[in-house]
Amino acid sequence: MTNDGAGLGIKVSPVELCALFFLLLILNTSPQCQTVAPNPAAQAPLSQIVLLIDINADQDKVFALEKLLAQDMLCHLRRQGFVFPVIAFGPHGSRVINSGTDPDETLAAIRNLSLEAGEERSSAAPHLYQALQAATRNFNSDRKSKALLVISGGREDMSYKEFKTIRSTLSTNQIVCHVAIVSSHALYGTRAIQVRGFYLRNLAAKTHGKYVELGKREDQVLAVVAKLTERILLQSKQRSR
Repeated sequence: MTNDGAGLGIKVSPVELCALFFLLLILNTSPQCQTVAPNPAAQAPLSQIVLLIDINADQDKVFALEKLLAQDMLCHLRRQGFVFPVIAFGPHGSRVINSGTDPDETLAAIRNLSLEAGEERSSAAPHLYQALQAATRNFNSDRKSKALLVISGGREDMSYKEFKTIRSTLSTNQIVCHVAIVSSHALYGTRAIQVRGFYLRNLAAKTHGKYVELGKREDQVLAVVAKLTERILLQSKQRSR
């Protein structure tokens, strides 16, 4: 059985129609980061975000998920005109991998990221504190709205004194810290005591940021992106007035 395409004599089988339907569905729902133009009415010129991403070796089971989350966040925020620098942190320190001036280059940099192995894989913690310090130096002073987005496995190399120092720096400079924990490891120990992401949760709370635990659930990426994007855009609008 065939169908004539609108009387034009084009014969299309049911199988071909089904394939075309699914293709159109995919194109309609997938983020088109390469072709989406920034929204000219966006508040982004007065806003800035710095992305921190964990490349420690023990993230091997969820690293693809980390990068997927980072790319989806960029896709959504790009539509509002946002671009942002990217800082990777691992057992050998932190480094700026992209300045954030070109969204396409930022996407490529995220896709090309690889894990950084430590000499002692099981004990080498990522240099989160150093990365947070580096991030605070990547903000322009003329931006009214400033935010960090930390995508981390939750391992922290900070002492309580260092936590207070970075918390004070963020508060003084009115920098909001948003956190997404992506990890295949348990975040809580006995008696529900948090063993991963404890300081990051507190940084988010003290700076009025959003804290979410994605874990290793790929099916929750879109929900997490929606929550983070909503908070970031709301705060950007409020602070850019």
